[in-house]
Amino acid sequence: MGRGKLSLKATIRLTLLLVAASVILTAAALFGAIRHRDRDAFAIRQGAAIAELAASDLLGQLRQQPQMPLTDWLKRAAGWPRVHGLAILQDNSLLATDPSKPINATLVQRGRPYNSPVLIWLNDQTAEGEPLALQVQPVPAQQLNMKLLMVLALSANAGTLPVAWSFFLPLAITGLVGVCVGILWLSHEVVRPIEMLSRIGTDTALASQLIEPTGASRYAELSSLAQTLRCLHVNLDQWRSKVDVLERTFDKRVEEQTRKITKTLQRTQREMWRDPLTGLYNRRMLTENGPKMVDEQVRTNGDLSLVMLDVDHFKTLNDTLGHMAGDEMLQFVSQLLKQAIRREDVAVRVERRGRSSEASGRTNR
Repeated sequence: MGRGKLSLKATIRLTLLLVAASVILTAAALFGAIRHRDRDAFAIRQGAAIAELAASDLLGQLRQQPQMPLTDWLKRAAGWPRVHGLAILQDNSLLATDPSKPINATLVQRGRPYNSPVLIWLNDQTAEGEPLALQVQPVPAQQLNMKLLMVLALSANAGTLPVAWSFFLPLAITGLVGVCVGILWLSHEVVRPIEMLSRIGTDTALASQLIEPTGASRYAELSSLAQTLRCLHVNLDQWRSKVDVLERTFDKRVEEQTRKITKTLQRTQREMWRDPLTGLYNRRMLTENGPKMVDEQVRTNGDLSLVMLDVDHFKTLNDTLGHMAGDEMLQFVSQLLKQAIRREDVAVRVERRGRSSEASGRTNR
């Protein structure tokens, strides 16, 4: 499958699989190295145990049979498992060695400087492929000043450590490189495009200059999402312009309608407070605004005058000449009142019991 044919889901799965395989490979390398180290430690303890047992046996023989030739003990000890060579030093000089399994002078020379138990790995192996090691073990009797040299075949040795690392180290490096490559690939091919798309979703300016993020063109999902975001931002800008126009139009219409309604309410209120015959204010206006006018004059410490007028013989006029003549009389009196009062004065027509009277309220400021 070509790289360009991989879907986003397949890319994520392949990356996770690569990282998982690399982690398993690294873990296997580390586990093998630890196992190899533990085997070396076991081999060292094994060699020390054999040498301690041999030294203890040698010391026991010397105490029980002081005249026993050391070569007899060396022959008997040479038959022990894993023993491939024996020698006894006294005062760092070769005292005795086993003729059947002799230790050469080079190994004797290597064992002379040590006065405490130590294991020295050799480069030689047995016929079965087991590595050999030289074990130096002082005999625990100070007056003898003796050391026991033993060539032992052990299950592992430090000499194989470079060979082991030549296998485990490349394995570990390969696993680590695989992890790094998987993480970088996932970051470049998936995380970066998704982060770019996330920024595009919140940045209008970036969306207006939208170019498909790196890797998006290879994945149908990301490419489709990028195109969708571009269209969304274009549509969003268009709708914002339309909304701005609608808001301005709506505000203008609301303002006009509010102004019209306010004027209508004011006109209606004026009509409700006006007497239709005389054009003067009516009782309702006086009832609703009278207390306010009184409170205003009291608050400003002003004077308030109230004048009550009544047309004499008005009923006789109505009965004699008719109601039309009475209406004309009321209109005439109303015009006289309007001309006689100031702008801040208020003229009110008060009707009661079928008769009408005019009251003129005058404020002296």
